[in-house]
Amino acid sequence: MNKYQENLEVINFSTFDESQLRRSFGLRAEVECDSYFEDWKKAADQVEITAEEHKVLQRLLKKLRRYVRGWNEIELREKFIAQMLELIDFDDYDLNVASFSERHLEAEYSGYLLKGKVDWMVSSGQFSPERPFFFLHEFKKEQNSKNDPVGQLVAAMFIAKIHNEAEGKFNLFSLSPKDYGDIPMYGLYIIGRLWFFVRLIDTKYCISKAYDSTDETDLLEIYRYLKAQREMIFEVMRKAA
Repeated sequence: MNKYQENLEVINFSTFDESQLRRSFGLRAEVECDSYFEDWKKAADQVEITAEEHKVLQRLLKKLRRYVRGWNEIELREKFIAQMLELIDFDDYDLNVASFSERHLEAEYSGYLLKGKVDWMVSSGQFSPERPFFFLHEFKKEQNSKNDPVGQLVAAMFIAKIHNEAEGKFNLFSLSPKDYGDIPMYGLYIIGRLWFFVRLIDTKYCISKAYDSTDETDLLEIYRYLKAQREMIFEVMRKAA
């Protein structure tokens, strides 16, 4: 935070609910989502799941069905979500892209400094996030979840969008700053067994149907979407190289 930013009023996006999200940023939720997820679904339909991947998913599915009702947020993340994400592996050192957990994100907007901690995201950068452009997550336990995952997730996505639209800076390692301002912003939030995919376009966002990860068909579909997202990210980074 620079001296100018020290004079700005700070708003933490972890406090946002969906109503505040709409009032603060002028965002609007869309109901018809087919066009929002068309490219992602098309990529997911082409994904193949290997025999080894299927074996791991079967093991995770069995554990989830037995324990998900009692897991807290950390247990849900460590015992199920993280293992699935690592099976896909969003890290590529050569492409300068990696996944990050519990990292801070901030951007200036309309005289305020918006900031907070992101549960999980994929960003350019090898050791710390530089340009977050995909896949910000919220993890919530199934029982007695108090916060609003939609408000928090979409606020974080909107802040990432602002961050990416900011003018790039020259540095010793990149004489030509990359422009990530027009990259689509995707997200995902999870409430226990239920997964919801989110797409933000300009000032509109759309939320997918609920995918039940204890249902094998839905779980395989979730995995295809995640694996497709990895390839979509890597393709963006190849073009930016």
